[in-house]
Amino acid sequence: MAAAVGAVLTAVGLVLGVVTLRHTHDWNRRHYTIEFISGWNEHARDHLAALEQAFPEFRAVPDFIQDPAAQSKWLLQTEWAERLIKSNENPDAPKDLELRRHLIALLNYFEAVATAYEQYVVDRPAVEDSFAPIITDVVTYFQPFINLLRARTKRDPWPPLSRVALVWVTEAGRIRAQRRSIIAEKQHEDAQREAEDARRKAQQNLKAPTGS
Repeated sequence: MAAAVGAVLTAVGLVLGVVTLRHTHDWNRRHYTIEFISGWNEHARDHLAALEQAFPEFRAVPDFIQDPAAQSKWLLQTEWAERLIKSNENPDAPKDLELRRHLIALLNYFEAVATAYEQYVVDRPAVEDSFAPIITDVVTYFQPFINLLRARTKRDPWPPLSRVALVWVTEAGRIRAQRRSIIAEKQHEDAQREAEDARRKAQQNLKAPTGS
């Protein structure tokens, strides 16, 4: 009897331990999520503002739904990418070096976000809602710089960021394609409706009595 009671108490203890660990893990995830989101002003805002000021075309994000081809053109110019890459070797270009530092600091912050996202350290839906749009924009536009840096260092400087951004960019493309399909279908239905209305009016005009 005592052995049976002991086994039950052990099982109950294990269940309570698992529940406690799960609650602790959930609390930690929410805590880290809030830390990343609230850390935006400290770790990202000024860097992003400097890049938007230096590259006005980056700030003017195209409508990729209406113009799908814009995504392949909305990129940092190769000349600028090369300038940023070489800026730490060129003492005559302090502004270029400053922009490089802003960009790398921003990408480093995004790398931390992506790592936490991959490792399930944070609440993934909340992080995706908060960070996916801006991360995909930054990674897409500044991809020429990332590619040149990768070629120069012979490695991916931001592996988790590259992987997570690819997932989010692919998902964004799927959603845009779906929206374009919905828009095209609605336009087709509207055109059919207008054509049917025109046909009915034409028939009514034919049937209408003419004046003497």
